[in-house]
Amino acid sequence: MNVFPRLFISALLVFFLTVSAHAKEPPGKSVVMVKINEQIFVDDSAIYDYYGNLKDVLNIWASVSQADITIIGILLENNFRVVGSGIPNTTKGNVAKDEILKAVEGDDFASMHLGNYLNADIVVVGKAISKGVSMMKGSQQKSARANVNVRVIDAKTGEILAVESQDATAAAIDELSAGVEAIKIASRSIAQNIVKKLSEKK
Repeated sequence: MNVFPRLFISALLVFFLTVSAHAKEPPGKSVVMVKINEQIFVDDSAIYDYYGNLKDVLNIWASVSQADITIIGILLENNFRVVGSGIPNTTKGNVAKDEILKAVEGDDFASMHLGNYLNADIVVVGKAISKGVSMMKGSQQKSARANVNVRVIDAKTGEILAVESQDATAAAIDELSAGVEAIKIASRSIAQNIVKKLSEKK
């Protein structure tokens, strides 16, 4: 066989293999925004109410609760892109606190508005509540139990993509620290489930 035809055939083969490889590349990960309100109770009194204590107009990427931080960390580890929620990578930022509170309370229209405001594909909103429980027997440490509930919403359509709820208990030197740790544990489990479900929808 002549050298030219062999080179031509080889070039065609490389071209088709390259096109095929690119066709099989997975689409880019979704852009996600996370907003979780967080309350920690000690002796039946709320000593920490994250969004409730913020000013009426706030910078959307300066407001981050512990649940936010934990969920965002796992999303970033899994190559999702994150906007808002402590990530200063947008040109828009100031929103009314009421908009966030409505979203975390389950107003899907408010969630869509926040997501579209920062060009997010998906919005993760919800509440994290921690309360002290009885002292650990034979120990000076205090324990707390946390419950975290979130909704995962398509910012373009308002479709609920997933709902997650987790409980966790943790111990520490005081109820506030125990509550923060319990929220971290529950949020970590929720984030892992969200990553799995969103990856399955690709």
